[in-house]
Amino acid sequence: GIGSHYRVRAFLANHGTGLETAAKLLGGWHWAGRVRQLRIDVSNGSLPLRACLGQLHALLGLLKLEAVDEPASVEAQCFSDIHPADPRVFEICLLTDHLDRLLETVAQKV
Repeated sequence: GIGSHYRVRAFLANHGTGLETAAKLLGGWHWAGRVRQLRIDVSNGSLPLRACLGQLHALLGLLKLEAVDEPASVEAQCFSDIHPADPRVFEICLLTDHLDRLLETVAQKV
């Protein structure tokens, strides 16, 4: 509903830059572009909520490192390039938690 759209829009307004940075770090330029387009589509209202949620679930999968098991994947290569002590790792963990909570909240309202 309207509240869910508002929550998603507010979330992306507050965390969009961080999500885009995390997506680039974990998935390369393709993922960064995907997040950028999602931010644009949500801000101008051109993406239906269900499609938006699908994109956010895919992004959550990237943040949760679901694709790093495929050694040939871009995601695995990106992940291998990140040092565990990189301060961005902590930021990505926080973003992952925030996104997870957002999707749980919105799922209860849809």
